[in-house]
Amino acid sequence: MFTVKLVIREELLLDTEECNGNRYRVVFKSWDENLSWSVAVNDEKFEPQSTPPGINLAACLADNELSIGWWNELSSAFKSNVLQFSDESAYVLQLASEHKGIYDLVAVRPALLALLFFNINGHEALIATASKPQRDILQILGMPESKRSLKVLSKYSCERFDRSSMDRLLEFLRSNPDSDAFQHEAYITDVTVRVANAHPWLISTVLWRGVRNLQKVKRKSFISLIDDCLMLASALSIGNEKRVISSLKGLEELQALHERWVTRVNAKSIEDIPVEEYDTPFHFFPLPDVDGIEAIRNRGELSVEGITLAHCISSYFERIQLGSYCAYRVTKPQRATIGFRVDADGNITLDQVRGYKNAKVNKETSDFITTWIKRGKYEQ
Repeated sequence: MFTVKLVIREELLLDTEECNGNRYRVVFKSWDENLSWSVAVNDEKFEPQSTPPGINLAACLADNELSIGWWNELSSAFKSNVLQFSDESAYVLQLASEHKGIYDLVAVRPALLALLFFNINGHEALIATASKPQRDILQILGMPESKRSLKVLSKYSCERFDRSSMDRLLEFLRSNPDSDAFQHEAYITDVTVRVANAHPWLISTVLWRGVRNLQKVKRKSFISLIDDCLMLASALSIGNEKRVISSLKGLEELQALHERWVTRVNAKSIEDIPVEEYDTPFHFFPLPDVDGIEAIRNRGELSVEGITLAHCISSYFERIQLGSYCAYRVTKPQRATIGFRVDADGNITLDQVRGYKNAKVNKETSDFITTWIKRGKYEQ
C-alpha cells in the first residue's frame, strides 16, 4: 500500500516501506510536467518510467492531509471522477495534465473515457480518439451520435469503472438507439442498466422508483421476479400486465402479486389436470436422471410440480416447448425444482433452484444438486 511521504515543489513521493521483501518508492513530477514518474526499488536509484502507472494515486491524495497545490486546484467533482478509475487514476491524471480533450472527458463524461479505456487498444490510439469531438467518439464506439447518448453517459454513476459494467452500458446504447428509458432518471447506475437491458419499460415507473435504492433488492432476483410475473400473466391471459406491474409501489406489492398469480395458475388440484397434458411431451433432457433428481417430461408433470411446490414453474411451459428451458424435480434430500436456461446451441445454464413457495434449499440439497450438475456435464 502506497502512502504519501513527501511533497517537494509539488512533486510527490510515495513509499510502500517494506512490501514482500522489497521497498518501492515512486516519485511523480508536478502537474506542469505531466506527472511523469520514476521508481526506485530498495536502495537503487530512481529510474524514469515510460509505461502507464497502475497506481491509485487519486486515493492516496484524497486520503492525505498534506497540501498539494495542483491537486487542491482541481474541483471536487473532477477528483471524484478520477477516483472512479481506481488503479488507472494516476494514468488518467497524467493524460488529463497533457491533453485537454481527456481533461474535458474526465470533468464532464468520465464514463465515455472509461468506454475508450476498455475498447481502444494502445496509448497513442487512446489519446487520438479521446481528442476527437465527443459525437465522433460515439460513432467510433458504435453508438448513435445523439444528444440522448451523451446525456446517458453524463448521468452514469459508479464507485469504480470495470469492464463488465461498461460492456453492459455499451450494449444498451448500441442496441437501443431510440430508447428514452433513462429520460427521467437523475442518475444511472449499473443496476439501472441491467434492468433496462432486460425490461426497459420498467425504468422510471412507480415500481422502479420504489425499489431502485433498496439494499435488499438484488438485481438478478428482481429481474427473475419480473420475468416470472410476465410468464404468469401470459398463462392467465392478462393483457395489461406491464401496466399492472409498473404501477406497483414496491417490492412487497410485487411479491404479493406474484403469489396471487401463482395461486391462480395452480388453482386446480392434481386430480383436475386434464389427461391431455400428460400427452404433451417435452424433448430435451440434457442431464441424466439419478436417484433423487428426475427430468420433468411432460406438461402434466410440470403442472403437478407447480401445484405441489406452490411456485410458478408451470408458467415456463411455452419456453420448455420451444426448447429454451428445461426443468427437473428434486425428491431428496429436500423437495425442490431445478430450472435451466438453454441457448441456441443446446448449452445449459442454471437459472433457479426453488423449494416450496420459492424457498431456498438447504446446504445438503444444494451440494447434492451441484454434484449432480458437475457429474452430468462431465459425462456429456
